This record gives sequence, structure tokens and C-alpha cells, in this order.
Amino acid sequence: MQTAANAFQNYLGNVGTEVHPESENDPSGAKMKALAWFGKEDVRIVDAPVPAITEPDDVIVKVTASTICGSDLHLYHGEILAMQKGDILGHEFMGVVDKVGPNVKNLSPGQRVVASFQIACGECEFCQKKLSSMCDRTNNSSLQQFMYGTRDAGFFGYSHMTGGFAGGQAEYVRVPRGNVNLLPIPDHVPDEQALYLSDILPTSYHAVVDTGVEKGDTVAIWGLGPIGLYAAKWAQIKGASRVIAIDRVPFRLQFAQEKLGIETINFEEHKDIPKRIRELVGEKGVDVAIDCGSFHEPKTLAHKVQKFLMLETDVPETLNEMLLSVRKMGRCGIIAAYAGFANGVNVGALMEKGVRLIGNGQAPVHLYWKEILEEFILSGAFDPTFVLTHRVPLEDMPALYKAFDERVPGLEKVIVDTKFSKEFGKRGKDISSRRRSTTTTSSSPSNLSQPTQHTTNKFVQPIMSLFNNPFSGWANAPAMGESASQTHGSATGTQSFLRFRFIHPAAESDPSTLAPLDILNCTLLDPHSRRHFVISTSLPKPEGRLIPVPMTYIQAQDAQRTVVGSVEWQSPYPNVASSVLPRQALPAFLQTLSPSTVSFALQGRPYAWLKDDSTGDLCCYDTASSPQKNMAVLSKEHSGAMLLSVAPDVLQGGLLDSLVLTIVLILSGKAN
Repeated sequence: MQTAANAFQNYLGNVGTEVHPESENDPSGAKMKALAWFGKEDVRIVDAPVPAITEPDDVIVKVTASTICGSDLHLYHGEILAMQKGDILGHEFMGVVDKVGPNVKNLSPGQRVVASFQIACGECEFCQKKLSSMCDRTNNSSLQQFMYGTRDAGFFGYSHMTGGFAGGQAEYVRVPRGNVNLLPIPDHVPDEQALYLSDILPTSYHAVVDTGVEKGDTVAIWGLGPIGLYAAKWAQIKGASRVIAIDRVPFRLQFAQEKLGIETINFEEHKDIPKRIRELVGEKGVDVAIDCGSFHEPKTLAHKVQKFLMLETDVPETLNEMLLSVRKMGRCGIIAAYAGFANGVNVGALMEKGVRLIGNGQAPVHLYWKEILEEFILSGAFDPTFVLTHRVPLEDMPALYKAFDERVPGLEKVIVDTKFSKEFGKRGKDISSRRRSTTTTSSSPSNLSQPTQHTTNKFVQPIMSLFNNPFSGWANAPAMGESASQTHGSATGTQSFLRFRFIHPAAESDPSTLAPLDILNCTLLDPHSRRHFVISTSLPKPEGRLIPVPMTYIQAQDAQRTVVGSVEWQSPYPNVASSVLPRQALPAFLQTLSPSTVSFALQGRPYAWLKDDSTGDLCCYDTASSPQKNMAVLSKEHSGAMLLSVAPDVLQGGLLDSLVLTIVLILSGKAN
């Protein structure tokens, strides 16, 4: 299909535009990491040329954050025409200005910016009205012109149907017309709050505004991905009296209930959605229906056959449900990404009920992004981070696409880091402080992804939900840098025990579902909440493993399991070398053990740390076994320390309970 589409577009020839997708390469020959498409369900990290200033209005952006969008899955499955092997994906990204062309006057290197997913010229009839998605002068696709009778604006990373521009799931991006398509971000606004101004914040807002949600309306929303969640929130802000959301993924349904307090319908349990909606709101139906999902998996046999035979590209089932669910003269909005034809639309219901069917179109980002930033984000009226569940490195994106496609429980919206994120990005300290003070109920999102319903281990669940903490004693735990309210005596002479308890849903309910993690970083505290050193736990990484690394906290306990401190856990991803502390950050721990033996007991079983004088490594032995079994190796590495190996028993045996790793500190008067 892609071959035919590209051949037909070549036959038609490109439409003339003012902005061109072709980029010159950086003259230094420098390379960058980027995610590229190579076929159906085949995306790869590649080394691509760093783009250079090609046109005088260009800006080169160093990407500090990007993400994956539900619409990217259409590319992943090859459902969007005119994809070419090697196309760089991604249309939601932000970063810092690296270089500017001679015509760029309002931006300078080092400035933080977010990019609109659409590329506007800034001058045409539509751009003058800030209807940037309708720009006439940036998309050269003759195929889209042939299919739709017109063309959208060019989009980043979204096929040659939208201009063939390289996308933002990369370390660098060339942004044409940078004066127009980049929004400066204040330094105090973290990446987590700014990134989604690129697409899903304006898109969801546009769906609600364009479909005319008013105070007192009852609103039904199909699809509880990030756009659906945001649309529900915007509907509440606009004064909707009730919001009902339809999806089939249990985690998403519960997530929406807990985060937004809205009503939900699982369409796997309720096959007749219009009937269920009328049961909830009465025979009149809802005032507004919005499609945020475009569920491409057909429900009925008839559409399964038509889709298989390629007699339709999209299915009309959601649209028909909306038409039957709204009241007379009600409003139906379509913000979901449909691409072609759907057979069997209930045109009769549309006409006889006088329904206003609104194709919301691609959201005009430029019309809304300043309003959303200034009136909602800066004011605190809308915190976009409530959908954020994971932070992953760019290198893990192929696995992220697979997990996103499989709708892995616990996965909603992610931030994708690059090598520039730590140096140039802006992390949300306010998010951390808010999470520290948050309490958790039994139905909080941290409990929604329990793997008892999911027996596969294709994806490791988050250690903790992003904003909710599962520790009942959290309020009594001192924050980092504070002192504990009490001192704790030594457990055995001068030895005391600190536990780092990695609360993991899989381990709590079904240890067999837990797959090995890649790199765990945690800071070890003494009973006085003093920082001692970082241990990096490196475990076998199955091929294609996606490691969710949400920003979270780890609780430290003493031997009596009294909470003595808490610490934020943020894992540096790319390599082990960057995940260890320098030698000077280590306590006397490594230097004072030779030739002594440090013993401790965990769950009634004796263990000992022994120093190997030949290697300098510290080895943890199960001293009850014969011969003594080496359970773990703590090694000096890259002028630091890292836990090189952990025996399978640690993951699958008695030590797995709550994933407790016990480390022994020599708490002498010299420890600091």
C-alpha cells in the first residue's frame, strides 16, 4: 500500500509550497539518535545526520522532551499513506534553540521553546486568523490534495501525506519558520507542563470549544487516551454538568474515575452504548458527543471483514454510537484521527435528528497555545501532568511503541528524554513537592495496574504512580535534607540496617509476573536522613524491554521498619557510567570493610558482605547455604560503585517480597 501511494504521489508530482521539507546536513558530519519508520510495526533507533539551517527562517532545536501520541500508532501500523523507510517520527517535542537562521528575530540560542506539531507559514489567509493547521503553503502532498480536495498544513514526523518533514523523536529538529512555529516557555515552567502544548492540550481544548460544550451540558467522550482525558477535564472547566467516558481498557476507566471523578462505560461489558447512555442520562440523550478515540479495531463481523478486505480504512461504529446517543439537535465532534473511508454511517439518524456533526479537524495550535499557557497552566487552573505516567529514554522508543500499541496497563502519557534533557531540560520540582504531600486511598492509580488481571510480563509496571504514594506512613517521613525526629540504636554493635523498599505492584500480588529491571538507582540514607551513596542495580535486560522510570520516591526504614527518610529516585538512563556517584561521594563504607565481615539477617536468613581483596569488589553471600552462595556483587566502577549482579533468588525467592534490598552501613561516629 505504501509503495503504491508513494508511486501515485510521484506520478502526481509535488504541490508548490513556500516551505520545504528537505534539510541540509550539518557540515561537520555530526550524527544524532532518532526514531525512524521502516515498515509496519517496525520502528528503530538510527544514527541520522544532524540537520542544518536550510532556509533563512529555520531554527535548529536541541530536543529535551518528546512523547508518543495515539495518532503515531496509525503510522506504526502503516495506516497513513505515503510513509517511506527511514522517515523520522514524532510531532510533539520541545527543547532549546541551538541555531537560528538570519531571518529569525524573536528567538536566540539557549531559549526554551515548544514546537507546534503543525508547520505554518504565518502569512496565508488561514495563518492570519491563527488557523495554523489549515495553512495552505507548507504541505506539498499532491496525494492529500487528490484524496481530500485540499491539504492540511505540513506536520512534523507524520508521513509524506503531510509534507514529509522530519519529526521530533530525535535529538535535533529543524523547525521551518521558527518565528511562527515555536512558542517561548518561561524558565519556571517545567518541561512536563509545557511539552503537551505542542499537540494534545490544544487538540483536546479545540475539540471541546469547537463542538460547543457549554455550562450545564451532558458530555459523552469516546476514548480515554490522553486527549480523551484532557477533553473530559476541559469539559468540566467549561461547566459540563456530567461527563461520561467510553473505553474498554480497565486501567484507563479507573484512572479517569480517580483523576477526574467522571462516569465511565466499558464497551466490552455494555455492547449497546446508546442504550447504556440513555439508562444513565434519560431518553433525551447527551447534549454533546466527542470522538477522541476512533477505535480502529472493528467490533462487528461485518466491519472486520471489510477492514480485512481493505474495503474501508476506518470503521463507523463510534460515529454511529454518537449519533444515536445525542439528543435531537445535539452536537457530535470528531477530533480522532480518521484517515479515509468508513462504510455504513447512519446518515438517516444524522438528518432526522438534526444532529450537528462537526469535523473538528487538526487543531489550530497557534490559536490556543498562548491562551492555554497563560490562562490555565500559569494560573494553576489546569495541570497537564495528571496524565503523565512514565519517563523513558529515546533509546527505548521501539519498545515504547509496542507497549503503547498493546495498551499496557498503567501506561498513559510519557516524556521521552534525550541526551540533552538533563543539561538543558527543566524538571518539575513542584511536581515532586506536591507528590510528597499527597495521600493515597485504596483506589488510587498506584493500585490500578495490579497485574492480577494481566499475566504477561511484556512490560514492567511503574514502581509508583506519578503523583500518589502508596506508603501509609509517608506523612511522618522526613523529607530529603531534614533530620529524623529520633535516633536509632545499633542493631548489632556498631551495625545498623537500612531497607530500601521498592514497592512494586507485580511483586505485591504475583511475583511471577515481575520481569528483571534494567538499572535501578537509589540513594542510601542513614537513620538521620543523611545521604550516603548511590547504588545502581544492574539486572539482565530482556531484548526489547521497556523500563518505565517515573519520577518517584523510595522509603528508607530502619531495622524495626520505622520510616527514617525518603528520597527521590531519578534514573540516568543511557549507560551505567552515568548512573554512579564519584568516589568522593562514597562514605567510609568501601574503605573500612577490609578485612572485616559485615553480617546481617533478612527474613530470618543470614547474609554477609565480604570484600574480595583481589578485585576490590564487595560480595554479598548467603551464609546459610553450603557452599556459601554469592547473591550480589558491589563493584567499584567508573570511580564509583555499582551493584553488578544479583542472583535469581533475589528476584524470585524469599527476597522478592516487596523487593527488599538490605544494605549494611557501619554507623560509627566517623560516618557522615
